[in-house]
Amino acid sequence: MAATIFSVACDCGDSALYQLDARISATPTPLAFGTVLDVPSTQVLTVQNVGRTELMITRVERSEDWDARFAFEASPVRLAPEETVEWAVTFTPTFEGPAGGAIHIHSNDLEAPVLVVPLEALAERTTPPDPGQLVVCAERAGGAPDCEAPRTIAFGTVPVGDTVEGAIVLENRGGAPIHVASAGVVAGASSSVQVLPMLRDVRIAPGAVAVMEVDFSAFDAAPQQVTVRIESDDPIAPTIDVVITGQGATAACGSIQGRICDVSGNGPASGARVWVDAMGQRLEATTDMQGDWSFDCVPEGTWTFTAESGSWSTTFSADVIGGQHTQLATEQCLSPSSAAVAVVWGEWDEMERILDRMNVTYTMYRDVSDLVDDPSVLNQYDIVFFNCGFDEWRALRPGPLQNLRAFVAQGGSIYASDLGYDLVEVGWPEFITFDGNDSIRDDAEWAPPYDGYANVVDPSLTAALGGATQVYIESPGAAMISVSSQTSTYLEGDRFRDGGNHPMMVGFRPSPNAGRVFYTDFHQEGAQQVERVFEWLIANL
Repeated sequence: MAATIFSVACDCGDSALYQLDARISATPTPLAFGTVLDVPSTQVLTVQNVGRTELMITRVERSEDWDARFAFEASPVRLAPEETVEWAVTFTPTFEGPAGGAIHIHSNDLEAPVLVVPLEALAERTTPPDPGQLVVCAERAGGAPDCEAPRTIAFGTVPVGDTVEGAIVLENRGGAPIHVASAGVVAGASSSVQVLPMLRDVRIAPGAVAVMEVDFSAFDAAPQQVTVRIESDDPIAPTIDVVITGQGATAACGSIQGRICDVSGNGPASGARVWVDAMGQRLEATTDMQGDWSFDCVPEGTWTFTAESGSWSTTFSADVIGGQHTQLATEQCLSPSSAAVAVVWGEWDEMERILDRMNVTYTMYRDVSDLVDDPSVLNQYDIVFFNCGFDEWRALRPGPLQNLRAFVAQGGSIYASDLGYDLVEVGWPEFITFDGNDSIRDDAEWAPPYDGYANVVDPSLTAALGGATQVYIESPGAAMISVSSQTSTYLEGDRFRDGGNHPMMVGFRPSPNAGRVFYTDFHQEGAQQVERVFEWLIANL
């Protein structure tokens, strides 16, 4: 019997074959934002597998010309046929001008192994942007950054022949580009200290950083000191110096480690300075988030160590043994008697109750005039607490207000809560925008009351709360809308029930060497967690 042969027509061209493979599609492309005014704009990039087999997206990269005003995150993913994934791309118009770049999507699509999606946007502003703000932080490897004047990298005593690393980090936290005219060694040039790269005519975009690596090599026992100067168009701090010190050690030295707790005794003192003067040289360290500090090479002997955070300090002695590591068995807490404290009576708040529990000695003023009218009286103190409901009118008279401004400028710190906001708004108006009409006294007090959760947005406060990221608070009236780029936010939440985040606990320094001003729109009454927030606040003044 003859065999029957069947034939099937088949278009086996390249395009037909590729339809059996994974195929990638992205829409829209290009991702065009058009003109963006003042506030961030977000668009969604949809990526789909239009092929017949699984699409494996193995890598997603930003192009080399990526503009820092675009924010975008994506991870490798597998897509079944017709399955999609959506990625959000946000453009923030922090400064004016066109922006570009591209997203490179790597996959197993044989026709388009790298799909390029261009980005296009034009930033324009209807309101003047915040100026650039250059924040310079200096740190030794393994230590906490020192971001406040006077900035130092204290390498301490380093065994001869060893090299220790550090860094100077320049970050633009403002709303406009910063132009760094120069950054390099201006005094005390030494072969022991290498600072690279030297910067000249560098532009740092908002949110961007520039890093200068610093190495200290101990060639001999001679003490070294080098000054690095950063000059920029920052309107507040056009010149910033970083002092680098170190010394080689030929005599026996040992390492030592300890922990500092805050003035409450209930949590770590993060960011505290620890120093020891040994054999004619000062060694310095900064505590980490757990309050830990360490020195690698301290000359052998019994030495007095000092720890300081804000207005609080403590001293303690420890033995260092050559060639050995010493771990202090007990933590050292900042002394509650190390700062002079005043409290102004208020009708609806009692910060003195928490101070009593922390064993902090203070002087109570029922009449605020007795404290703020005379600079010689005010300047006796390191910290002043203004309870909600104090007679702020007396403090806002020209003379007392000037006394308070001078007190903070010279290093004193203050705290005010809720209805005491007028003191902060009138005294330092550029740092916080309060609700209501600024020209009408007490207008911010008429915000709707709030009881609910606030988000903890400061790592140090989170550590003090045992890792908690939310705190339940009750805010009776006064409210903040926003803060400047020079103001730190510690708690924020949906204060107006409008779906947004607004500051609820903030602090700032009016100038680099000034004291701190803290404000909360809620009181210290509440659950134990709220009281821990205020213990942390007190410890940071």
